[in-house]
Amino acid sequence: MAGREAIRPNGRNRRPSSGVGRKPDGPSRQPWYTRWKRSFGNTGARNRSASGCARRGAPSVSHEWIYQWILKDKRRGGDLYRCLRHCRKRRKRYGSVPRGSTIPDCLPIEQRPAVVETRSRLGDWEADTVIGCRSSGVLVSLTERRSRLVRLAHLARRKADDVAAQVIDRLQPLAAWVLTVTSDNGTEFAGHRRIARRLQAAFYFARPYAAWQRGSHENANGLIRQYFPKSRRFDTITETELRRVEELLNNRPRRCLGWSTPNEVFFGPDAPVVDIWQQQLERFL
Repeated sequence: MAGREAIRPNGRNRRPSSGVGRKPDGPSRQPWYTRWKRSFGNTGARNRSASGCARRGAPSVSHEWIYQWILKDKRRGGDLYRCLRHCRKRRKRYGSVPRGSTIPDCLPIEQRPAVVETRSRLGDWEADTVIGCRSSGVLVSLTERRSRLVRLAHLARRKADDVAAQVIDRLQPLAAWVLTVTSDNGTEFAGHRRIARRLQAAFYFARPYAAWQRGSHENANGLIRQYFPKSRRFDTITETELRRVEELLNNRPRRCLGWSTPNEVFFGPDAPVVDIWQQQLERFL
């Protein structure tokens, strides 16, 4: 029909081909790549070569075995890996467990005394770090499990030596009430032996991807984020501001504590505690 494009039998118009984005043909393509592409280089061929063995009565070979065989050839100096579609460095699979522990001599949480789970005593702490916007700094947060008392420290870098020094500095005045410390498997806590030795306490590590094993601290980090949101650069935090937020958290009535404050539970109801929440209320009245 004049003035109209030809219509394919399925009713869709054929788009004109511009040739942009095509891979070059002819001499520019390496002969070994062309042969591999025709025989094994596509996904269907890999699956067919793996599953077709059973139909031919040959031993079955999975596609993963083929990749492992190519990887072994590469380690021996071979170049079969160049025939793969992605000739990149082997990457760690998402969610896979790293080979070997990156933290030496760590005690798993399964060895922690059962009394810690009951929250019936003072002295069981949880440790974690809170990262600022664009890695501008880090906060080391420590939470006591029974009273929810919080201790905060500010660092420019998340280094194991610096984290260990700050944990010791913040808990040393309360060393008589430090029996255990539990953290995640972050490498910033690789100095756990130094912490345990200086505080005379046992240091335990929760299982990977098991945030519920440190529930007190996950809740405390949510409260900390109210004052230091993810958009905040931590290199702008002053020591005065950090101590102020710490006092606000420790004098905040908690429903889980019968509306008592962490300071009242940890130090006793007769402890001299500044009612910061009352001061904040008076500022708006």
